This record gives sequence, structure tokens and C-alpha cells, in this order.
Amino acid sequence: MKIIKIHAESPEQEKIETVLEILRQGGTVVYPTDTVYGLGANIFQEKAV
Repeated sequence: MKIIKIHAESPEQEKIETVLEILRQGGTVVYPTDTVYGLGANIFQEKAV
């Protein structure tokens, strides 16, 4: 598990690229919303879904 903190006010391009690569490789991401945590995955990667 890797924790990558991205601040909405000043997102860092390098961190965004890291998250995109995780999703491209079939990984999943967890992110906070106003009320709960969301789960993100690439729907085109069978192992992610």
C-alpha cells in the first residue's frame, strides 16, 4: 500500500502521474469525499474490478 497525498488547492503533477500509472496497471485508489471514502479503479482492467 502506498499513501499519496494530493492537495486540491495545489496538486502536484508528479503525484497525479503516479496515481494514473497505478490505475493503468490495474490498481485501485481510495479517496475522501465529503461524507465517505470513494474507491477508484480502471473499469477496463479486469483485475481491478
